[in-house]
Amino acid sequence: MKMTYLPPGPGVNPDAPLIYMWEIRDANGNVTGRYIGKANGGAKRPTQHYSRNVNRLLAGEPYRNGKPYRRVHVALAEAVRHKHDIALSYLCNVIDKNRIFEIEARYIKEYGCDADDGIGLNGRWKNAPPTPPLPSSTPAGTRANIEPDVDLEDFIEFVNEHYPDRFRIESTPLRYSLYIEGTRIVRAKVKRGGSKTDIKGVLSEKHGIAPFRMTWNGDDDELKQVFETELRLYRQLRNSA
Repeated sequence: MKMTYLPPGPGVNPDAPLIYMWEIRDANGNVTGRYIGKANGGAKRPTQHYSRNVNRLLAGEPYRNGKPYRRVHVALAEAVRHKHDIALSYLCNVIDKNRIFEIEARYIKEYGCDADDGIGLNGRWKNAPPTPPLPSSTPAGTRANIEPDVDLEDFIEFVNEHYPDRFRIESTPLRYSLYIEGTRIVRAKVKRGGSKTDIKGVLSEKHGIAPFRMTWNGDDDELKQVFETELRLYRQLRNSA
């Protein structure tokens, strides 16, 4: 049993930054789930990442780092199990990439995807399952094998989860830069070949203090160390000014 879906119609360039929507309908044609997302790198994220994660969930395999699957993944998996219709739509392209978060938020509100009605899948998940432990057979240091293909949108999910409203975010299809006021703190970019995400602690590199630079394997704890190091250095520099 694999995830299949009705593909989006024409009208939006799939290779450019875009806003997309997943919509689930039951056997009677009633909408039972909607989710709005953004994809700075175009259609790869909705067309590849969601199917992969849902199929892993259906196969009983863990999400990255043993974290629980997101609400939208669970809803899509349930739709597959019940043979309900799943449709993907591209709502618009985003010309000014630094407005992609604002435009995403506007569509979330417009379609009621943050509503507490069981349909809106962007809203808070009140009955989220507890975080499962990593399988006992998973040796330390091999978390990358669970979900190696993390991308820039996974990076932004991490930022929104752990540091909400902390940074101003500038973006291009292949890079995110995080600022506090006018100071760049962390940079994430797609490495050559497009399959890895390179993380750089900008302040530590600039000041020659044990610079952090790594290829992210999806480990949130490892990424949090980068952020905490850079934020600590930012506070020290600000206090000494």
